Amino acid sequence: MGGFAPAKAECEWFVVTQKISMPMFVNGTNSLFATGTNPVSIATADLNGDGHLDLLTTNYISDNVSVLFGNGHGGFTPQTPVPVTNGPREVKVGDLDGDGDIDFLATNYSGNNVTIARNNGNGTFATTSVAVGNVPRGLAVGDLNGDGRLDFVSANYIANTVSVMLNSPNGTFSNATGSPIAVGTRPVAVAVADFNGDHRLDIAVTNNSNNTVSILLNNPNGTFTNGGTPATGAGPRGIAAGDLDGDGDTDLVVDNFSANSLSILLNNGAGVFTASAGGPLTTGNNPYAVTLGRPRRRWRYRYRDQQLR
Repeated sequence: MGGFAPAKAECEWFVVTQKISMPMFVNGTNSLFATGTNPVSIATADLNGDGHLDLLTTNYISDNVSVLFGNGHGGFTPQTPVPVTNGPREVKVGDLDGDGDIDFLATNYSGNNVTIARNNGNGTFATTSVAVGNVPRGLAVGDLNGDGRLDFVSANYIANTVSVMLNSPNGTFSNATGSPIAVGTRPVAVAVADFNGDHRLDIAVTNNSNNTVSILLNNPNGTFTNGGTPATGAGPRGIAAGDLDGDGDTDLVVDNFSANSLSILLNNGAGVFTASAGGPLTTGNNPYAVTLGRPRRRWRYRYRDQQLR
């Protein structure tokens, strides 16, 4: 607990993307690559199996997702965009059907659904969609019921709910018991991690109008219990989970759009979060999203019950 002092063995830094451009890298030669209209969210993965990272962007106005194949040297070639429904916002990647290829999901803000895009193995995609709550924005992917298949959670901005959607053996998604689940007012972003050490993925969602985070703890029967609503700064939007103080518990960092700050919420190990004595941390204007990582080293992200390298 106490003040925020990242341990060297754990997550060491976070990056805030802002509406006001704050360049962190020097542009390389021919480093601008075409996407659709009004790109909002981005994800990276090897989509065509060549060992190089590729890019996906959700394009809010053109209602599609751009696919750009990487060459391994910082160059990207646009492919045929993947059509989705109205107003795509958040994109996440993962192997949804267990075939070894990376698929993606995208929330559709005006379509009230999530696009499920299954990879044909070569970086082209076959799409379906599944209905969620009204005006979905944030999205997180993880195995929420322990069956070895990736499920997802959407934050439904106008409905003031999250939809917990479970992946079935036939590849369809359906609401978990009790889903959609009521949270605070105007939920924006969502993260999943094991917050209380029971080896089940829990949920955290930012509530933009309440200046809180809703914590939903995963029960053995597949339902979720309200684990509290720790306070943030004004206008929380992005959220990321990781061990920020090196005590083995998964903490949260939240960017506060209206307060121009980051809230550091430290976990006591039971899924109860307290604001760090060293926070909030000042950012530039209107921070919009946050991620955790490690500079100049192989990326590592640690949960209590799993480690991804």
